[in-house]
Amino acid sequence: MSIVGLLEGEVFFIDKTGLCKFIGSTCLTACICSLLTISSVGINRYIFIVKNNIYRKLFTRRSCYLLCVILWVISFLLNMPNFVGWGGHTFDRKTLSCIYDRMADPSFTLFFAGFIVSLPVIVTSFCYIRIYLFWRKVSVKIAKMSKSSQSTQLNSMKLARMLFLLFFIYVICWTPYAIVANADRHNTYSEIVHIFSVTSAHLNSSINPILYGVTNLQFRSAYIRLLRKMFCLKKAEKGSGNLTETNHVF
Repeated sequence: MSIVGLLEGEVFFIDKTGLCKFIGSTCLTACICSLLTISSVGINRYIFIVKNNIYRKLFTRRSCYLLCVILWVISFLLNMPNFVGWGGHTFDRKTLSCIYDRMADPSFTLFFAGFIVSLPVIVTSFCYIRIYLFWRKVSVKIAKMSKSSQSTQLNSMKLARMLFLLFFIYVICWTPYAIVANADRHNTYSEIVHIFSVTSAHLNSSINPILYGVTNLQFRSAYIRLLRKMFCLKKAEKGSGNLTETNHVF
């Protein structure tokens, strides 16, 4: 829900259809990319923990950068149908925001809210179930490892648990929207219901960076280093940003 949409309503965008379509297109593309990233992180953790022997070959610095670009390209392509007649972008009077036109074509709404939103749930669920089963299988072996190897494995599992928490929050945030968008075929649900579902979905992307920093030392240290570089501050004190695991996570 945009502030302009809340304060001015549809009137503000009557003669600014191009701006509204741009906002709606950008919003949908970013949301799709966020959903695909959730799946990619789950796959990354699955390969690192369960298929560690091939991890370094698949996830190099270069391949990670390339994958980020590919995710954005795929997200844009999945939004393309809205430009060629299957769906569209418009001001939604129920959510008070410029977004894809969920009433233009029910099949696209089903495609987005049903397929694009649910696919990451299926893929990520598979990855974390396999990680959990693997962890149960090797937990005895980990207890017999040296302290350094044991520490690395435990840190990896802590990171996996943190990412699973993010995935769980993703499910909570996006489920209301998927249900409301598909169920309200005749646009009869109240504004409050639609605003809640859309706000909940967007909240997922907003709280992820905060959760990354709060729940994981590695991400928190990376944030600190990034902020110091951005604002040209002095290097952090020695030992404040040591990482215990040097693997690529998106």
